[in-house]
Amino acid sequence: MIILAISVIWLKRWPLIRFEKKTWVNAGLISLALITISLWRLVLNQADQRLRISCRPAADGIQLEIRTPAMNRILIGSEMTLRRAEELFEPNPLMNHKVSAAILNFKKPWMSEAARKLTRQPLVFFADDQRFSAEPDGLLTKTLLTPGLQINQGDFSLTLVQKYLGSKAWLIHYKQLSLFIPNDIPPERFPPQILREIVAGASMIPVQDLETQRRWQEYLKSEKIPTFPEFQVVFLADQKELLLYSDGSRFWF
Repeated sequence: MIILAISVIWLKRWPLIRFEKKTWVNAGLISLALITISLWRLVLNQADQRLRISCRPAADGIQLEIRTPAMNRILIGSEMTLRRAEELFEPNPLMNHKVSAAILNFKKPWMSEAARKLTRQPLVFFADDQRFSAEPDGLLTKTLLTPGLQINQGDFSLTLVQKYLGSKAWLIHYKQLSLFIPNDIPPERFPPQILREIVAGASMIPVQDLETQRRWQEYLKSEKIPTFPEFQVVFLADQKELLLYSDGSRFWF
């Protein structure tokens, strides 16, 4: 981009010489801003190779924003508006990460219908638990969001484990670590053997109310599942946002 700008200025140098001093100053400031943004993007791209997970309490489950070391963003949210979806999908010159997957539930049905027609969409996009993909013959194929959905990006994976009464339980894997987010789905609503394997391998379970925290702690105690020494059930209700970082060997926040 910078080389292209310099080439254009060189080719148009004689008309530009007649510009007023103010015009040259403005052009210089704009060029400096573009160079600064490019340099910052380069620095940020090389500086932070960690997994970043933002957890926010919401009415129908924890909302997630995941930024992977591969410079992708994965969004899971509810009570979404069409305008907010457009803002999320719009490229941000100050952010290296691009939205590669979004699983969003909207406030009103017409918003999800309109969102499916947005020109800027991530590769994986579910609106109100439905995904539409265009076929070569022009017809649309509808795919429902069901347990077993998995998004893989290098050492990172996101799996939908269970759905129950509008809530979704997610499992995040990154290298040696895993984060299990049951989203208020009680333990008895999971297949017992699968749940034991998930919990035994999890490093953390974030929950957003005390009753859910109590039920999961009772489950862990009654089932006597061996967990990692650092394992904990994290209560989110008193926090506006829980930011988790991981290098693949441990979580910190």
